[in-house]
Amino acid sequence: ATLLAAGFFHFHRFYQSAPWAWLFVVGWVPIAFAWIRAAVRLYLHLDRQPFRTLDLGLESDQAPPGGEFVIELHAEARRKVEAKRLFAELRCTRYKSTDRGKREEQLASDVRVLEESATLEPGERREFRVSLPLADDAPFSFRSMEGKILWSIHVGVDIDDWGEIRDELGVTVAPG
Repeated sequence: ATLLAAGFFHFHRFYQSAPWAWLFVVGWVPIAFAWIRAAVRLYLHLDRQPFRTLDLGLESDQAPPGGEFVIELHAEARRKVEAKRLFAELRCTRYKSTDRGKREEQLASDVRVLEESATLEPGERREFRVSLPLADDAPFSFRSMEGKILWSIHVGVDIDDWGEIRDELGVTVAPG
C-alpha cells in the first residue's frame, strides 16, 4: 500500500491538469483503507493482554516471626482467560559476600496455590486471598556489608495461551 501511495502521489502531481486526473485522486481511497486495515490488525495482534487489571496487594509489608503475610490478588479479565494455576510463594534468601565472590542460598520457601483451573470471562472481576505464615524461628531481615537476608513474595498466574505472568514484592520480617 505504501509503494502504491508513492506511485499515486507522483502521477497525481504529474497529471494534475489532465481531465482524467480524478482517477489518481480516487486511487487514494483503497490505499487509505489498506493502511487503516493494517493498523487495526496490528493493534489487535499486539493487544492480547489477558487482564485489564491484575493488582497485587499486602495487608502489611512487615510481620514478626510466627506471624503471617496476607496477600490479595485482584483480577479483571479483558478476554476469556483460562488460568492453569494461581500461586503465591514466600521466599527467604541469604546473600553472602566472601573472598570467592557472592553466594546465594535459599533458606525457606512456602508455596500456596490460590486456585487451579480458573476460568474468567471477559469483564469478570475476581479476588484471590491467601495468607503465608512465617515459622516461629524465621530469621529477621537484615543488610550488612558482608551479606543480607531478604524476604520476598512471588505471585504467578500460569495462562494456557500466554505463559506465566509473575510479580514480586519485597517484605520485611522484624521483631514484633
